[in-house]
Amino acid sequence: MTGSILDDVKLQLGIDTEDTDFDNQILDAINTVIVILRQLGVGPDSFMVNGSETTWTDYLGEDFPAFADVVSYMYAKVRMIFDPPLSSAVNAALNQHISELEFRLNMQYEYNRFKTLTGKTGEENHYV
Repeated sequence: MTGSILDDVKLQLGIDTEDTDFDNQILDAINTVIVILRQLGVGPDSFMVNGSETTWTDYLGEDFPAFADVVSYMYAKVRMIFDPPLSSAVNAALNQHISELEFRLNMQYEYNRFKTLTGKTGEENHYV
């Protein structure tokens, strides 16, 4: 990863970071996904990626617990918006991956909310 949200997404899409032909369309897709992630409880309010200078750290901070899931979700969701697979099997697999990541991100949000509201981790409720 380069650190730049736009450049990392472009690399995942198979587009050279120096090629700016599709930047506006990719940025639109990235910002759409950021809105979806916010609705799932991820990221700050009113965040936008305007170009290659915006980094993952700008978006999520230094110690975000589900960083890898957010990055994977961003790639998959942007792919579905910008360049959906032609194969129905690949399309279904990518949609299933997206659904699983949405579930995991939502569970992480709920866990963090629980910890904030109660001051507990929930570990006292686990069976050993």
